[in-house]
Amino acid sequence: MKRLEATFSRGKVTTVVTALESHPVIAMSIWEVNDRVQSGIKKMWRGLEYEESFRKSAHLTVLIDDEFADTVVEAIEKATSMDQDESGTIVLSQVDKLIRIGAPADL
Repeated sequence: MKRLEATFSRGKVTTVVTALESHPVIAMSIWEVNDRVQSGIKKMWRGLEYEESFRKSAHLTVLIDDEFADTVVEAIEKATSMDQDESGTIVLSQVDKLIRIGAPADL
């Protein structure tokens, strides 16, 4: 089993969830995070320019079977195709054991 974590633009959440509906996902969690921006984002407010070093992003954690890992990564990459000034990350790692809390131990 693999654990996939992805950080991407908040505006792409619906697109990513829709893209993953056709894949056999064991578990999925999504939440809002503050993502560090290396170069900073220049913005204007009331005629003054300022720089933000964090931006609001979405963080997705998905558990999938090993055989579907590559197709799920491709689906997320396609669904989160971003503009030039946006970026995201995908991390894929091995899961040795899944323990369900408050559910029958059928896995």
